[in-house]
Amino acid sequence: MGLGPVEDRAWISINSCPYFRDGELKPYAALTSFQNITKQRQDEETISNLNRQYNRVLKAATEVAIITADRIGTITYFNTGAERILGYAADDVVGKSTVRILVSPKELEAAANQFSPAEATPMDGIAALTAAVDKDGSLSWESTFLRKNGSELLVTAVITPIRSDQGDTTGYLAVIRDETDRARLEEVLKHSARTDHLTGLANRMVFEDALDLELKRVQRFKSSSALMLIDVDRFKQVNDTLGHETGDRALQALAQALERQARSTDLVARYGGDEFVMLLVGANHSGAMVAAENIRKAIEEIPANTGDPSLAITVCIGVSALDADDIGWHAAMRRADRAMYRAKSAGRNAVFGSDHEGIESPLSTAAARKQLLSN
Repeated sequence: MGLGPVEDRAWISINSCPYFRDGELKPYAALTSFQNITKQRQDEETISNLNRQYNRVLKAATEVAIITADRIGTITYFNTGAERILGYAADDVVGKSTVRILVSPKELEAAANQFSPAEATPMDGIAALTAAVDKDGSLSWESTFLRKNGSELLVTAVITPIRSDQGDTTGYLAVIRDETDRARLEEVLKHSARTDHLTGLANRMVFEDALDLELKRVQRFKSSSALMLIDVDRFKQVNDTLGHETGDRALQALAQALERQARSTDLVARYGGDEFVMLLVGANHSGAMVAAENIRKAIEEIPANTGDPSLAITVCIGVSALDADDIGWHAAMRRADRAMYRAKSAGRNAVFGSDHEGIESPLSTAAARKQLLSN
């Protein structure tokens, strides 16, 4: 019973117990007790308000899925974020389904192998997860979940136990974040870090890593490989005369020509500015020279579309084999660079090669081209 005005109300609990004589239907007395329960009522109202606020917070957390389950995995709470991310309505799953419907079967199998106690028969995936949570007090788990429509999404789930006042585990709370966009962004950044944004070719870092690995392979197995350094002739004149947009298109066309000429085992990269490189895995020096001449001719045939014949796209190519005696790949790059500058000094639109002894041999002369045709 509430006593007094609302703004200053006191609450009492009234309990009455009747007393009867044997054989009589009406009580002859009643024992009544009165207890002030104002503090209890205030505490209950505070708890009720906190619960309402807590539920509003959970429902408002639309960017994360908040799910609770009992000890056997039956879903007991499914917030608005879980509905949005996973596609189920709370009414469809709460008290009716287990968390098993949310997790990819292959992930449950992986969890069984990962979280089951060592030297023991692997547990069921859900049991292994909850055992790990009970042991460590919490668990952060990257996994693949399933939406209602069957599509997969990458998530991070932080799982903690729900405990009674006595400390017994009564269920589990999972806060689940959709990591699909993050994973996609990481993949884009990873691709961007390894790819030249203009041409789509591998970038300098990727090429040098591959070159280092290939030299180690050549040294270990005494095999052969080669590289070529490709520099666009008078590219600054194209940029200055026709603008950088035209220059960019020229570089893109050249990159496409290089990819068409490359074998599946070769690696083509933009080394910087108007310089390109190619790693020819398994090619010897003479084979690389032939490939370089074919590339030179293919690039020479790219339509310039500039209206000025003097601005046709041509290149100078320097070729060098990777030598097992090289201390590092820089030695082969220096040889290719020297050969490329020899091609420039010889009048451009040419191929020169430099072997491990530093002897440079022109290939794209009329006699050399005739020799190629005869071969």
